[in-house]
Formats: sequence, structure tokens, C-alpha cells
Amino acid sequence: MTDDARIHPGGFDSVGDSNLWVAVAEYRPHSTTVVMSLDADLDAVARFDVDDHLGAICDLGDGTLFAASWGSRSFYRLSYTGAILDKRANPNHFIDYQDVQVLSPDHILATGVGSVRSESGLHQLGGLAILDCHDFHVVHEVPVMATMPSGQSITYNGFCAEVRENRVVFNCLVDDTTASIGHWTVS
Repeated sequence: MTDDARIHPGGFDSVGDSNLWVAVAEYRPHSTTVVMSLDADLDAVARFDVDDHLGAICDLGDGTLFAASWGSRSFYRLSYTGAILDKRANPNHFIDYQDVQVLSPDHILATGVGSVRSESGLHQLGGLAILDCHDFHVVHEVPVMATMPSGQSITYNGFCAEVRENRVVFNCLVDDTTASIGHWTVS
């Protein structure tokens, strides 16, 4: 369903029993993306193209999608057919969002990584942010210090938060080559 250039799947999301949405982009900034949907049988359908690298996408549940570009420098609200309904610059430069998830009709969870330079070199820092679904401003953000076996932040790859027995559980894709899911619990 994709061509040879667009090989990099970003974050993906679905709401309820709806299709699973995934952005598959070229592996470079300011490139192109094909937005695809997968049904319950995992049959993939190319829905539309975007003239930017979308690294994360989620279904807002109101007939629109939220997406973030490479490095999350731009935020998009897209129709299910690909019309750009809103595009805004991200004023935050703390974290480059890698994945997004709808938490409620009003809030999106965005996770990702950033870099901090010190005298001893460049250090990766993970982060979580809560975004407003309506104007995409950051409501709250926190650093994440938990790491995977490789030393990468747990927010480096695909990420999903859920509540189990009054505890928040963070699920993430562990490193790039393990194909395993890690779980971190916050009580």
C-alpha cells in the first residue's frame, strides 16, 4: 500500500471500534506521508497523502484526526479525507512528539523525546504532554526519566497509557529491534 520511499510508520490510534489510523512517511523531515486505515481484519487502505512528514496521528472521535509533523514542529487537524482543517506551529520546543493518544474529548496525550546539552555531552530526555484538543496548546508537561534496556527513554517509540486498578500503566515498544512491549506502572 505504500511506495518505496514511504516506509516509516509513525504512531497510530483508533477510537472505540473504528479504524486504526497510521501515518507512513518518508524517513526525513519535510517529506511526504500516506495516511492509512486498517479495519478489524487488518486490511489496509491508503486514505490520503500529506505533503509533510507526519510522525504521529490520532482519531479525535469527532470525524477529524490530529497529527504532528517530524519533530512535532507543526500540528494538524485533518478530515478523514485529508483536508487540512487547521495547521499550527508548535510553540513548545521541549519534546519532539513521537506518539499521540486521545485521553478525553478535550485532551490528547503526546509522548516523545528531546535532547539536553551539558558539559558531558548530549543527553536524551523523555517527556509527556497533555494537549488541548481544540487549539493544541500544552496544558501540562513533565519529563520522563525511565529508560529501556538500550538507555533510550520509554517515550522514544510507540506509547500507550491506560488506567488499571487505579494505577496508570505506560506501555511502550521496547527499543527498535526487540518487538516487545514494556510496561511501567505509576501509582
